[in-house]
Amino acid sequence: MRDDAFNRYYYYLKKTKGRSHVEALTIIGKKVLRIAYYCLKTGTSYDPTILAQQMDLLSPSMSAS
Repeated sequence: MRDDAFNRYYYYLKKTKGRSHVEALTIIGKKVLRIAYYCLKTGTSYDPTILAQQMDLLSPSMSAS
């Protein structure tokens, strides 16, 4: 499964923040775990549109890529 928001975040970390491949994957992996934990804890389903909106709000430069 490919998620556009995670894909954009990966390239944002690589290009803008200068992270290595392993560092970027580790950061994204931690984010996936936090999302999975939240979904299990609250009983909600994963909604990729919410994630995309939050990432756009946190870093407007990501949407320019």
